Amino acid sequence: MKRFKRPISEIAKSMFHGGSEGPVIPNLGVNSKKAESSSPNKLMGLPPKPKKTQSQKNAEARKAGKAVSYEDAYADADMKKYGGEGGKEKFIADAKKWNQDKYGTENPTADSKKAGKTKAQLAKDIAAKKETAKTADATPKADAKKTEVAPKGEVTTEKSKAEVIKEKADEKVDAITTKGDKKVEKIKARKAKRAERKETRQANRAARKEGRAAKKKARQDRRAKVKAARKGEVTPAETPVEAPAKKKKY
Repeated sequence: MKRFKRPISEIAKSMFHGGSEGPVIPNLGVNSKKAESSSPNKLMGLPPKPKKTQSQKNAEARKAGKAVSYEDAYADADMKKYGGEGGKEKFIADAKKWNQDKYGTENPTADSKKAGKTKAQLAKDIAAKKETAKTADATPKADAKKTEVAPKGEVTTEKSKAEVIKEKADEKVDAITTKGDKKVEKIKARKAKRAERKETRQANRAARKEGRAAKKKARQDRRAKVKAARKGEVTPAETPVEAPAKKKKY
């Protein structure tokens, strides 16, 4: 480390008042209030750093997982839709409604942290609840039957609960029976088709066997004729028949 022969106070003093160790900054002393309040860029003659916009602050806050107030979030709003008088109030109302629909709360960041969840998990839970409710609404519910007292002399046609249960059971039994009958018919049809195919195969097999036997017999007869011809023998089929002798007339 470099050691200075002069005290640091003198070196600092010379930096601000034309010493050889540093630049000269006019009208600025070491103990001046202006030096304490001025920014480094201003002291060095550089342009000041641009201030962050509210949209940039909002983006940094969201990235860090921090909540952004509705007032600050208005900076990110679509000015074509929410610009002008009353636009800010309309944007805040719409934003609260959107958060309520998606997360089930108007302050999703704070509430998700309290619940020990992320905003995505919170939204997923709300979506699952909505899906369950939608399925329950889509399921047809049996209308509650109103019990009315029939006037005297009039016969009631309303069925009791036991009769309704019995009818439903009978309907299920009929459905099961019908399904079973259809299955039995399919099995019978499948067996009949299988038996028909088997008979066809047997008939084809017998026809092929008969044809092979006929071909074999024809080949044997042909070989016998050829063999007899080579030996000079006459087969019975080729033996000439003698004509009967004519009687002489006297």
